[in-house]
This record gives sequence, C-alpha cells and structure tokens, in this order.
Amino acid sequence: MIGAGGAVDLSDGASPFLQVMTDLNGAGLLTNSAIGFALLTVNSVNTDTYSGIISGPINLQKEGSGTLILAGANSYTGTTAVNAGALRIQNASGLGNALAGATVASGAALEIQGGVAVAAAPLAIRGLRRPRSLHP
Repeated sequence: MIGAGGAVDLSDGASPFLQVMTDLNGAGLLTNSAIGFALLTVNSVNTDTYSGIISGPINLQKEGSGTLILAGANSYTGTTAVNAGALRIQNASGLGNALAGATVASGAALEIQGGVAVAAAPLAIRGLRRPRSLHP
C-alpha cells in the first residue's frame, strides 16, 4: 500500500529494478528515477485499486487472476502487458503514455470504465476475447 503523499522509486537512482508486487493499492507516487526502464509486475488474485500516479520509464505487467484498477492520471512511458486477469482503467491516461502500446493476452482483459476516452494507441489483443456477462 502506497499512502497518499507517499512515494516509491523503482530504482536506486542509477539502476532500475525488476519489481514484483502481489498487490498494488493506494494513492501515492510510483516512479523510476533511473534512465533505463524498470519492470513492474503486479501478480494479484484480488481486486486492487491504485488511484495514485505511475510515472517515469516503467513497463507494467499485470499477472494473476485478479483485477487491477488504475484510477490515476498516469504518465509512465513504457509498455503495458495484461497477461492474466483484468486491468481496468478509470482515467483517460490510465495506460500512461499510450503511444508505447498495450498487449492483452488470450483470456486476459483490458477494461475501460467511467466513460473515459483513451488516446489512440497501439493495442494488440491475442487470442479470443473474454465473454461479457449477460447478467446485471
């Protein structure tokens, strides 16, 4: 959990880290101050909500069967890979710098919620789409 006003740097200032988190919740700043790209993998089986900001050179991977909700105005400049579960964005810049692109694996889902419009971005969807429930 990253508290509001808190910050986590995915580097030591010189070298980026490869960080695996089992949950990502909170409202602080998640950044990488190094020159190279950090890899942030969220491997959750729960529903996590992160309303803070993810910024800097970070590649984001969603693993695990849970749902990761990104509600903040992110500005990370790396790619986004949804390999399992669901990634739900609730902000037009939920995918950070969308020009880097996003990939959604077969059986995984990218959900856009709240009537937001996402900028044109490369999006690769692998395999079949996940069926939507017909029940309210």
